[in-house]
Amino acid sequence: MPMLREIELRPFPAMLIAAFLAVRLYPFVPVIDLHKYIHALRPLFAIDNLTQLDLYVRSVTWIVLAYLLETIFGRRASVTAYLLLAVTFFVALTFIIDKSVNLASVLGSLIALFVWFFALRYVPGRIAILALTFASVVMLERLRPFRLNPTSHGYDWVPFASMIKGTIENAVLVMLGKFFLYGSLIWLLNRAGLRLWRATVSTMMLVLFASIIEQYIPGRSAGITDAVMAVLIGMVMAPMTTSPARGRVPQPA
Repeated sequence: MPMLREIELRPFPAMLIAAFLAVRLYPFVPVIDLHKYIHALRPLFAIDNLTQLDLYVRSVTWIVLAYLLETIFGRRASVTAYLLLAVTFFVALTFIIDKSVNLASVLGSLIALFVWFFALRYVPGRIAILALTFASVVMLERLRPFRLNPTSHGYDWVPFASMIKGTIENAVLVMLGKFFLYGSLIWLLNRAGLRLWRATVSTMMLVLFASIIEQYIPGRSAGITDAVMAVLIGMVMAPMTTSPARGRVPQPA
């Protein structure tokens, strides 16, 4: 198969895709129930619940997935890989217990297909554009619903304290979700031309700024954990990435 022949060993992009799927497909338990399938597909017709903000976040996230797949499979085979991933993902959501297909996600995947593989395919600096756009998605995910209290509800200076207080299952899912968000941003910034340590520090500063604002957002836990996670993700990524100083130049596209 041409797609298999073009596969390159890219462990970090593969880990990011795996984290994305794990968070959204957990608990991975399919059911045989026609009523469940109907219920899972019902949100596709809930047009009134579709918001521009949600559509934007889902579209950019799917564009990131498209680029991750392009890095692994190459440009020619990545379209096929993307379609296989999207179809498998939405079919899995239909069958897995307590999951449903989100209209914004479906539309976002179609928008991403057009934008990345056709509109932006040969645009100079497209990775830098994607990195900055995804940085806005990270901030949106951290700061929604954008309601601020006049007083702070406190800042947790102990890393991972809020995760330790909860269940292991929930802690793992939260960490995987943050791994995808922060890991993708670090990786995109690095591919756009920043050295890995600068990409890591930039991401750390961004999430640190978000966590400071989160002190005033009701229902959010503010703390140092996310900034620490960004640094740890950069450290995990380091042995999987050859720095430009040693001869490899990130592909700015």
